[in-house]
Amino acid sequence: MIFMETLICILLAYLCLYALIARICKCIEHCASAKGYAKLEEVKILAKEQSKGE
Repeated sequence: MIFMETLICILLAYLCLYALIARICKCIEHCASAKGYAKLEEVKILAKEQSKGE
């Protein structure tokens, strides 16, 4: 019985750690996407301003 309890605890710890790491990676990915989108919008605005100036 102790072997099964140990195995279940290890499996539960693995799942919790996996979920935590997956959540952190998803957050990093979303932050990078948001920064990239902000830069893209900034470039579009600058291009519009330059085309109006000419």
